[in-house]
Amino acid sequence: MNDDSTINENFNDKRDNLLDMITPDVATEIKTITDLWSLARMTKDMNGDPVWETLFQIGCNPEPFDNLGYNFDYGNYRMIYIPIKNSNGVSRFALPKLASVGVKSKASLMDSVNNANSLVTESKFALMGDDVWLIHERRFSDNENYPAVIEHILENLKTGAEIFYKIS
Repeated sequence: MNDDSTINENFNDKRDNLLDMITPDVATEIKTITDLWSLARMTKDMNGDPVWETLFQIGCNPEPFDNLGYNFDYGNYRMIYIPIKNSNGVSRFALPKLASVGVKSKASLMDSVNNANSLVTESKFALMGDDVWLIHERRFSDNENYPAVIEHILENLKTGAEIFYKIS
């Protein structure tokens, strides 16, 4: 059985290794062993993930987001990359909270969503709780041109958001 000093020493070593990989604002959120465990699991998941690596290469600098995936900035929008576990290469990209029910009635917002979905074909608008999200799913194969495909997806999300804002 480990004594408390060994556990604390191991925690500090692992924490320091992970902190070297993440930004200071994310690092300050690590207060407990559970926080460290969640971050370590997400860090393990992103190592070797070609989508995550491509997002990093094209300057998006993805960061862990609520155990859901990784958020990043692209073209003045905050987007989320959501790897889908055990899905044979399927990934989801989202542009969250384009509009909220508080701004418009739910019926009016649904009309805007339906109209936007008829104009945007590669991504789909969805009402998530009281917020409108734009979501794009893609199955990647091993021989994809990841930078070209991912930039196309992100541009598609950006254009979709602009269309939504024009019609709503």
